[in-house]
Amino acid sequence: MLLAFELANARCRNTAWHPPLNFVVIGGGATGVELAGAIIDIAKLYMHHDFRHIDPTKARVLLLEGSARVLGAFPPDLSAKAEAELVRLASRCTPAHT
Repeated sequence: MLLAFELANARCRNTAWHPPLNFVVIGGGATGVELAGAIIDIAKLYMHHDFRHIDPTKARVLLLEGSARVLGAFPPDLSAKAEAELVRLASRCTPAHT
């Protein structure tokens, strides 16, 4: 993940453009949900201090799950809460890019 941000930053510094920063997590089980949440947190809360030529808060995380819901082994109410929390994390206000 860090390498992707570094490469985008270097490319943007040299060409004023970089490809979108998209991260794909395959599997909506406990590990996939946790990983997707961690990537969102890192990109939105911590990376903006380290990169001056890109806006890490614009990174997207795509969580792919083959079944009807994430955390399919858990009760439906917990699955719905996890999905809502991921959406909240992805859409929350991000720090100003400085």
